[in-house]
Amino acid sequence: MTTTLITFNSSRWVEAAEDVLELMLKHESIGARLRQKGRTGGFLCVTELSGGLLLLAPIGAFRLDMTEAYRHFCQEKATRLASHQDHVLSRQSADEALERYPGAVRGSNYITSFSGLPGLDDELLSAATQRRNRGLTHKKLDELFGQHPNPAFSSLSEDDRVRIF
Repeated sequence: MTTTLITFNSSRWVEAAEDVLELMLKHESIGARLRQKGRTGGFLCVTELSGGLLLLAPIGAFRLDMTEAYRHFCQEKATRLASHQDHVLSRQSADEALERYPGAVRGSNYITSFSGLPGLDDELLSAATQRRNRGLTHKKLDELFGQHPNPAFSSLSEDDRVRIF
């Protein structure tokens, strides 16, 4: 029997998400909106494409009483996206009435999910974290948000996109 090993650098994913969140919070309009809502952190989740958990980490600052909710929804988004093989975003199966929110993105090797910001901002952070870890190319990112417009992404200038992604 042959055992397959994977190499997964969790610190690289956490650093990327922390950098992206910091840049989002510094962005004039996105940062102001997030701070106004008191949404400046949450949980990052990275899974295998099959949904197997690889990483679950707190990122940024958030209310302690939201820990379990953010942890739960972060994992739920990734697991749900894994179960929909033809979807690239958890938004494609989102349903607020069922507490199924946007925020997960399928990359070439992993699914990245975030919970703690408003859903489309969670999605933006997940996509940027994927891009920084080579899970999405710039071309794929443009195609993704061309087919599934995200107002947070659309509000970014070309310079901001280069800086964040």
